Amino acid sequence: MLDRCLELLVDIRKEFEKYILLPPGAADALSLWVLHAWTIDAGDISPFLVLASPTKRCGKTSVLIVLCYLTPRSELASNISASALFRYVEETRPTLLIDEADSFLKADEAMRGILNSGHTRAAAYVIRSVETNGDHKPKRFSAWTPKAIAAIGELADTLRDRAVILQLQRKPKTAKVARLRKRDCDEFALMRRKAKRWAADNFDRLRDPDPEIPDVLDDRAADNWRPLLPIADLAGDAWPRRAREAACLLSGEGHDATSIGVELLADIQRAFGDEPALRSVDLVARLNADPERPWVEWQNGKPLTPK
Repeated sequence: MLDRCLELLVDIRKEFEKYILLPPGAADALSLWVLHAWTIDAGDISPFLVLASPTKRCGKTSVLIVLCYLTPRSELASNISASALFRYVEETRPTLLIDEADSFLKADEAMRGILNSGHTRAAAYVIRSVETNGDHKPKRFSAWTPKAIAAIGELADTLRDRAVILQLQRKPKTAKVARLRKRDCDEFALMRRKAKRWAADNFDRLRDPDPEIPDVLDDRAADNWRPLLPIADLAGDAWPRRAREAACLLSGEGHDATSIGVELLADIQRAFGDEPALRSVDLVARLNADPERPWVEWQNGKPLTPK
């Protein structure tokens, strides 16, 4: 039974590596998250999977498509409203894969609140007034379901704090990966059947997990990896080590420094637009124009200033 877990994780990891050029640790995190999606009800925390990039054509949608073919009751959407989200989750309990989140999520505080609630099972509910036979009565809706979110740029800190973040980059021209045909196939269907059988056989082993957590993970990061690491421990072989290395690399203390640096470069690119050159004072003014960007808070709370 445990060998089946090892084989399944290896096969899932190979699928992601076949089609997408991923940063170190990402393929392992994706593989563990896929099996978490099949066993979400065994635990009390479900980390978001955030696919972030500084620009387009970095592979985010391709990752979501592979996830769509490997996870239970998957639904890939490029836009969704707050009211549709909790109603759809209540009715379908999908693995919810949200693409193009940068185009609508930043301005939707209600959506962020509902997504945030779904991180912890005990808090994953919203209450709305529903009309029944002319009467309006309060009804509780669940927001508890696996969720992956893809976006160009940064998402709100509250979402990032509840996520395993994969920072994707555009594939170099010299790098070669297989072409993803963007449709289901027998290979994906077979892995789904194996994952479903494995989840049924091992669900009780994943209840109330208490794995060994690397010291470099803070409390929230430890929560995010708590449902993933026991899956690696069940697989055995090199997976317990690989999973913890991925956790340290992707979510350890100081892991945000790289993503912030990449995001600053992306904002600089947007600030230039089509202009071939900018004075430094104009560039800094454009970077400081959005008070929500992290660089506005740098250097003892003072905005960036030109040198």
